[in-house]
Order: sequence, then structure tokens, then C-alpha cells
Amino acid sequence: MVKLQKRKAMSQSMEIALIVGVVIAIVGVVAFSVTGGVQSLTQRTSVSISHSEFTKTFNGTYYLTVDVKNDGNKKLNNLTVQVQDSVPYTLAPLPLIPGQTASYSGKVTPIPANPTSGTQLPLIVKATSDDGSVTSKTGSLFAP
Repeated sequence: MVKLQKRKAMSQSMEIALIVGVVIAIVGVVAFSVTGGVQSLTQRTSVSISHSEFTKTFNGTYYLTVDVKNDGNKKLNNLTVQVQDSVPYTLAPLPLIPGQTASYSGKVTPIPANPTSGTQLPLIVKATSDDGSVTSKTGSLFAP
């Protein structure tokens, strides 16, 4: 009769080493795939509307005052604001470095289509950074 040798199972330390190796491999793959995403998160174009005011004079002329802050970490080369369907107005100073605020104060043309007092009007801010990336922020103004 032929005697069969017993196969030894993996030792407990080998099993632990294998599990640790698999976990390290998974963490490495995840870290590698996230690295590209982290790069895009660290460089961003972002703006916030820190102050806006919409007024109407006794003769029916509308004026806009707005302050926009560069919340991102890229320099902005172009920054515009418009109310409803008005022409876009360029804010100053430009270029706008991160953390800095730009302003516009002036007459709004064309005059909004006779909004009722208290009606919300869209305030649209568009920003272009020095690398060409674009962002926009929409707020609202109340008709005077």
C-alpha cells in the first residue's frame, strides 16, 4: 500500500503576510488613482460674491455695485458680472490674485424689463484664470 503524505496548510504567519500584501496593493492602487484627482483639487478657480447692491434713481436709471472675491488659488485674468440680460461689466483690478477682491460700480444697461420692486434678478459672475479655466457664480439681486 502506498502511503500518501499529508499536505501542510499555509501557516498562520504566511496567511497574515499574504493579507497584509493584498491590503498594501489595494491601498497603492487607490492612492495612485486618486493622485490625478488631488492635483485638480489643489488648483481651482473659484469666486464668491461678497457684496451686491442694486439701486434705482428717481429718473429710472439702475445702478449696480458688486464686490467679488477670488476664493480659488489661481490668478484671474478676466472677471465679469451681469444683471439679468445686461451687457457684461468687467471688474477691477485685474489680474486678481487669490484672496483679493475686485469691484464694479456703475450704470446697468439695458435697463431691466421694468421689474416689480422686490423681484429677484439673477446676478451672474464669470471668471477666467490665467490657465484658461472658467468658473461662474450665480447670485440674486432684489429689484428696488
